[in-house]
Amino acid sequence: MASTTRDSLLQSVRTLLADVERLPENIFDDQVGRQLVQRDLAHLKTATTTPFEGVAELCFQPHQSAAVKIALEGKWFEVLADGRPKTAQDIASATGAEPQLI
Repeated sequence: MASTTRDSLLQSVRTLLADVERLPENIFDDQVGRQLVQRDLAHLKTATTTPFEGVAELCFQPHQSAAVKIALEGKWFEVLADGRPKTAQDIASATGAEPQLI
């Protein structure tokens, strides 16, 4: 694992900014440019993630994906979209889900 220093992070941020500045106004018109930005972002994330955090992401990512899928299919986000706090019972009542599973 390469050593990450503040200076190396600053250089990575400069590279990211330069790649972003080269993108057209509609970023989706430049697939290669977007991929460069995505690469830069991935590099920054890797450089600032501890080994423990990396392992934790590997362990919990499938669970997070499953939870998002369930919430999308169950329309939970639509219920939460008004920004007001909701209890599990509120979400269950609005979606037909079991409160214990929310």
